[in-house]
Amino acid sequence: MWTPTEAPATTNGGTGIHQFTTLDSVSCPTDQSCFAVAHYENNVAKEDASILTLSGGGWSAIEAPAPPDAYGSNQSVGLVAIDCPADAACAAVGYFQNAAGGVSALIDTLTGTSWAGIDGPLPANAATVGAAKIAQLSSVSCSWPGQCTTVGRYNDASGSQRALTDTLSGSSWTATEATPPAQANDSPGAQLESVDCTAAFCGAVGRFVDTSSVRQGFLAISQGTGGYDLVASDGGLFSYNVPFFGSMGGQPLNQP
Repeated sequence: MWTPTEAPATTNGGTGIHQFTTLDSVSCPTDQSCFAVAHYENNVAKEDASILTLSGGGWSAIEAPAPPDAYGSNQSVGLVAIDCPADAACAAVGYFQNAAGGVSALIDTLTGTSWAGIDGPLPANAATVGAAKIAQLSSVSCSWPGQCTTVGRYNDASGSQRALTDTLSGSSWTATEATPPAQANDSPGAQLESVDCTAAFCGAVGRFVDTSSVRQGFLAISQGTGGYDLVASDGGLFSYNVPFFGSMGGQPLNQP
C-alpha cells in the first residue's frame, strides 16, 4: 500500500501564485532511505531545483547546489534525474543558466552527507563561449559509488545539437560525444534521453535526424571492462576492475 505525503518546501520556495513544486525522479538505495529531485518556483519567481531526502521516516528538502558560474539569485536551475547506488552516494543531473546567459549541464553529487554541484564537462568540439553554450543532461545510472554514466545533449561550435555522455570514474567526470548512426545528417540533432548501466555495461536511447531530415530512434551501448564472476566449483565470487561490495562470511575469494 502506498502512503501519500505532500513534498516539503525549501526555505526559498515561492508563496501564493508563485508556489509550485513538481517532482521528477526518485531513487531508493535501501528500504529505509530515498532521494528525489524536483523543480519549483523560488521566492524571486525563477525556476529552481531541490533535493529531497527520506530518512528516519520523514522527508526533508534542500535547494540543489549549483556551480559558481550559475546566474546568481536569478538563476534557473533544473534537476530531472537521480540515481543512488548507496545510502551516502548519489548523482543527480539536469541543467542551469550560467552567468553568460547560456545553459550548462548540471551534475550534483552526494558524498557522505554533503551535496556538491559542478558544471558537467563537455567534449572538445562543444560551444563554450557566452550564450552559444547549450548543454543539458537528462538521465543518470550508477553501477556503484564512484561509477556513474549520464546522458543528454550539447551544441557544438557550429550550433549543431549532439548527443552527450558524461562518465564518473572515482571522483572525476569525463565527457564524450555519443556518435549517432551512419545515417545521421551532418547536423544530427542528436540527443540521448535515458541510460541504464549494470556493472561496466550501459545502454542508452534517444533520437537523431537522418539525411532525409527525418527524426529516427538512437540506440547506443557501451561495453567497459569489469564485473563479477561466480566460480561454480566452490561458490567463490571474483570481481575484476570493479569494487567488491559484500561479505563471504570469512571464506576466501578465488579467481577463476
